[in-house]
Amino acid sequence: MTDEGSIVENEPRAQALRGEGYGEFEEGKLLLDPLETLYLVYRGRIRAVGGDGKPLSFRDLMIRFSKSDEMLWVRFTVYHDLRSRGRRVSRGPRSNSLVYRDPGGRRIEVYVLEESRMTSLAEIIEYIESSTRNDRIPVLAIVDRHGDVTYYSINRFQLGDDGS
Repeated sequence: MTDEGSIVENEPRAQALRGEGYGEFEEGKLLLDPLETLYLVYRGRIRAVGGDGKPLSFRDLMIRFSKSDEMLWVRFTVYHDLRSRGRRVSRGPRSNSLVYRDPGGRRIEVYVLEESRMTSLAEIIEYIESSTRNDRIPVLAIVDRHGDVTYYSINRFQLGDDGS
């Protein structure tokens, strides 16, 4: 267990999890990022153990991983929602984005935002342009204070000179 995620050393278990779209193999071990670790612990699929050999709860992990990622809870909420819908989700190119493929094989990039946190229009526009430039479909996921997620499909838009 590290602050960057966790390692699954049990080879049959690692193979099974990789087959479900979790982690990346490195030197025969499956490396899970924090979101994957949190999700699998939350669902009871794996047990997390600290460097001292003591078990770590979901809460322990959330506190540990949140030290380096203030948006972790919000991203976990969206990650959990998408996984619960059968999507194979992975970390996106931005710190607050996730990526998955839709049933047609198109790559969807989900930009995760928190309802109570200000975000500039310039940041959202840059995300849309970057996502479409890299052949991903941009989607905004807004998480409200109750943990409910609302998804918004985004189409490219252009403001006219007259503001219309």
